[in-house]
Parts: sequence; C-alpha cells; structure tokens
Amino acid sequence: MAPPPDYTQQAVKLRLFLAVAAVILFLAIIERTFDPNMRNWFSALHQPPANEKLDNRIHNPGLRTALDPPGTMIAPADSKSVAGASKPDVPIDPVHRAWQQGWKDVVSRLPSADQSLLFELLHRALHRESLAAEKTAPAEALIQRINQLWADYQTTAFDSLADLKADDQPQWIDVLRQVNDRFESEARQALQIATAGGALAENQTAVLLALQGTLVALAQDQIEDDTVVFRPAEREIWFHQLARVQDSAKPQSPKPTAPRVAYLQLHKQPANYRGHWVTVAGTARLAYRAPAPANYLGIQEYVAYWLHPAGGPDSPILIYALAAPPNFPLPDTSSPAKSQKIREDIQVTGIFFKRAAYAAQGGTYTAPLLIAHTPNWRPAPTDAADRPMPFTSFQLAAVAIATLLIAIGITTVLWSRTGRRRTA
Repeated sequence: MAPPPDYTQQAVKLRLFLAVAAVILFLAIIERTFDPNMRNWFSALHQPPANEKLDNRIHNPGLRTALDPPGTMIAPADSKSVAGASKPDVPIDPVHRAWQQGWKDVVSRLPSADQSLLFELLHRALHRESLAAEKTAPAEALIQRINQLWADYQTTAFDSLADLKADDQPQWIDVLRQVNDRFESEARQALQIATAGGALAENQTAVLLALQGTLVALAQDQIEDDTVVFRPAEREIWFHQLARVQDSAKPQSPKPTAPRVAYLQLHKQPANYRGHWVTVAGTARLAYRAPAPANYLGIQEYVAYWLHPAGGPDSPILIYALAAPPNFPLPDTSSPAKSQKIREDIQVTGIFFKRAAYAAQGGTYTAPLLIAHTPNWRPAPTDAADRPMPFTSFQLAAVAIATLLIAIGITTVLWSRTGRRRTA
C-alpha cells in the first residue's frame, strides 16, 4: 500500500493549492455569471469606445435672464445649446420677418397672465371650444390691448424707416403695410370671433393656426438649456407641448413619427431635437408624482420618471408624463426624496423639451427632459412559459470553462498519486 503524501514537500503543496484554487475559481465564476453587472461589462467589450468622456455636470453656473426665480441654474452658452444654432442660413421673407418681429414686440409687452390667456384662446378656438364665461371679458380687453400694442409697433417701425436709404424706403413701407393689413383684416377679426365663441370659417381657422405657429416659435426661443425644469419664461411653450401630447393620445389622432434616439444625441444636440417627437428606452430607476400648477388643460399632476437609457451612459433622462401604465409600481408620494427606487424597463415616446439642470450629490448636473403621455411598460414575466431561458450563452460558456479548470485540477492530483503508486 502506498504511503500517504508528504504535505511538507513543495510539489504536494503546489498540487493542493491548484486544486483549491480551481474550486474557488469555479464558485466565483458561477456567482458572477448571474450578476447583471458582469453581463453588462461583457457586452460593453463589443461596443466601440466613445470618442470623448461624458461630462453632464455644470461647472460654472451663471444667470442669463433677470426674470428667472432665485436659484435658477444656467451653464455657459455653447453653440450646441443655443436655440436655432443648427438652422441653416436661408433667406427670410421680409413680410414674414416683420410679422414675427411685430408679434415679438407685442407679446413681450404683455403681462404673463395675458400671455397665458392668449395661448388658451387660440387653443380653445382651434379645438372648437369656447372660453369660460368669466374669461370672456378679460379676453376682449386683451384683444384691445393687443390692438394698441400693434399700433405702437407700426408707428415705431414706420419712424425707423427714416434711417434707411432713400432707395430702400419704398420697399419696407410696402412690407409694413402688408403686415398691418394682415393683422387688421385677418388676425384681429379671427381673434374677436374666437373670443365671442362664434363659428370660425375655414380661412379664419387657418389664420389662427398660423398665428399660433408664430407665437409657439417665439415662445420656443425663450427655452434655455441647462436651467431648472420649470421657468416662468417657458410656461406657455411647456403647456403647448403638453397639449400636443394630450392630442396624440386621442383615438382619432394620427400617431406621431418618433425616431429612436440615444442619450448623447439629446444631450449634445438639444437644439436639433427641441420640440420634436423622439423615442427613448431604458430602465426607470425612480418614479414619483409631481403636482402641476393651474392651467387651462386641466392637468392636475405629472408622473416623473428618471430613466437610465439602454446601452447609454449611467446618466438619467428625465421624463414628465401625464399618466403611469396600469399596475406600474408607482409610489404614492409626490416627493422625490421619499420615493422608492425601482427597476422597470420602459419605452417612452414624447416631445424633447430641453436639457434640464438638477441638483445631486457633488454638484449640479444636466439631463435631457421629455414630455410624454404614458410610457410603454412591459412587466417582468411571471408565468413559467414566459420566463427566459435560465442560462444564456455567456453563462453556459462560463460554466464550461469552470468545469474544465476543476477537471484539470482533479486530474493533476490523481495523476500524481497514481505515479507515486507505480513508483512504489
């Protein structure tokens, strides 16, 4: 009978170490195989490296508007975040330019309450709705005020023509007259009919639709990237986009075309996507209810989602939606600090609003902000037939490698013991 191994020898110690190490390695690989972070790391090996490191932190916050409330955070302007930075240089129609400038001058001199009433008037008129009885008199006074402000703009514009060359003056006089005729005979008349609750003709509806487009373009120019979610200057365009989201959910409304976009597209090129429908997907890690201010759309609250994009950086996309999917694990709280963290895969189709700023540990950061109706949520399967395969190809490969290492270790030990018997 062969004597027992001499455990004081270096060769025996090495063989025992290899056998124990193989067992430990096998157990470690089995544990890591079921870790989602390990799978994400393995998947990242097959993705091309990013050209630059993502930095969504605001390093030098400053103020660009005097109308914002205290605490508004704004990053230094750059060419990618300035509204209209990506618009090509195209010739502008002088009449259209004077029309835009006239309404810009008028709206900028209206109080915020009148601006909201003007947007509500257009919204209800285009949706074949009447103003509430208590708002009819303020709307009539608003139209009178707009008429006076428009007359002031025309006077100032005509006076400024004296500074032009004599050859250019006739052309611009004709432009201002065309713009004034458009206001007098089209816009003002349509606004008066809408205020009185009368039926609009087809051409009058087109006039108000064009006027709404003008005001929306002016309001969208007020959006500032790298600022807090809610700014007074962005109130009207915010609720206008919410109205678009509401309309998109109606059965008779056509579904908008919303291409799938990545996090970096929204973060690096906000001006290119502002006001457009987009689709994002990822994992919602935080969700809570947020109260909405008084508005003419009847919206009482939002559902805020912090979405970590699929295949993107570990930085959130902020979603403000009008509802949550049925049975979605939404905490019954309106405080982000008291809400519970979740991990739910969702896909969201909404309107990109801006690159918003939010406070977090370590400073102030930015995140793309979308306005949506209801996310598309696919709950985790519960039935056995719907469950995924228990092992993926990566897991099976890991188990095979671990088994091979254990087999090598055991074979080494058995071979050494068998060789000792043959020698004896």
